[in-house]
Amino acid sequence: MELKNKGLRGKFYLLLSLIFLSLLFFRMETTAIQDDSSIISSPIINDLTPHAEIIILTDQDFGPLGYNFPGDGSPGNPYRIENYNITGAAFGILINGTGTANGFNVSFEINNCWITADDVCIRIIDAYPSLVKIHNCTCINTHVGDGIGIWLQRCDGAILTENNCNFNLHSGIRIDTCGGIIAENNTCYNNGDEGFYIDNAADNGMYKRNEVILNGGHGIINEISHNNVFLYNTIANNTYEGIYISTSMLVTIENNTIETNGLGSSARGIYFANSINGLVIYNSIIKNDGFGLSIDHVSGNLIIHHNNFIQNNQGGIQADEDYIPGHINSTWYDVGRLEGNYYSDYGGTGPYYIAGNCFNFDPYPLGAMVVITGIIPEYPFGWMSLVFVISLIGISTIFLKKR
Repeated sequence: MELKNKGLRGKFYLLLSLIFLSLLFFRMETTAIQDDSSIISSPIINDLTPHAEIIILTDQDFGPLGYNFPGDGSPGNPYRIENYNITGAAFGILINGTGTANGFNVSFEINNCWITADDVCIRIIDAYPSLVKIHNCTCINTHVGDGIGIWLQRCDGAILTENNCNFNLHSGIRIDTCGGIIAENNTCYNNGDEGFYIDNAADNGMYKRNEVILNGGHGIINEISHNNVFLYNTIANNTYEGIYISTSMLVTIENNTIETNGLGSSARGIYFANSINGLVIYNSIIKNDGFGLSIDHVSGNLIIHHNNFIQNNQGGIQADEDYIPGHINSTWYDVGRLEGNYYSDYGGTGPYYIAGNCFNFDPYPLGAMVVITGIIPEYPFGWMSLVFVISLIGISTIFLKKR
């Protein structure tokens, strides 16, 4: 059909433009969601430069008066310790500001390094907030002393992404007294004790999409550290508890897979001890040797719902909550939707009774498993798209009706 009317042609082109913008928006939406996950890749040793142990004690040690690393130490151009193979020293990289008045005042990154050390592969002490980033490093095979892959102390706002901390004597990653840590897409595999050890007021952290597997102790310990969030992690086949929360408040455990922990020790998938006011939602808690979730020692006042409890406690009751003076019972359902949790041993009628001397129960157990996709949108792209498309349809209709 030939569009002879000039005004009609203009409206037609406007409609085409709106459709193009709509498709472009959907493309941006899809890209934004896909870019939220990363693939961990270890550095290739043969592509790295051999380097001796790196010890930095002052800001000046980074620059021309010291190791002369690239960068100038500003937030926009941090010093970069990168592409090194460091093998066979007590510490691979030790950056220790405790001997200075205020700790480190420069930004620095450690990127794409392979480190095998006797004691600690990467240890950083006393850096000003938001100055430290460690990315895509492999930290393995410590065998004496503290025996840790990455250890941060008093480094608020540090970012750890896509690191592999495996086969260390004690901990894969240890966080001490560091507020606002972001740890994402790291792997802690087959360490002698815990995968992550978060301790001593390491508050307000985000631990996301990490794999914590086959460690000789707990998968994750969160001790005396408040308001931390554990999201999308896989915690599996650890000798003791998958996640152990001790003496902490306001911890959120959401959308994790916590599976086959305990390994004959009757340890639990998730264990709260002396910890209150937490949130446990949308997790898959599967075949842990002890209870899937255990609440004990003045812990309580937790909110627990939309979890899948599947064949925990060797076929027995899958969760417990014990009372001692000071305990406040937890809520085992979503109070707004009146929906609780799924239990693979649920008989299909009445409440699901929680083991322990609290005599607590889930009044709204679910009859089918919760569908947990691993993706909970952090930004409302779907709603934005819907509103945008509806607006396009309305505008297009108005213009075309005026033909």
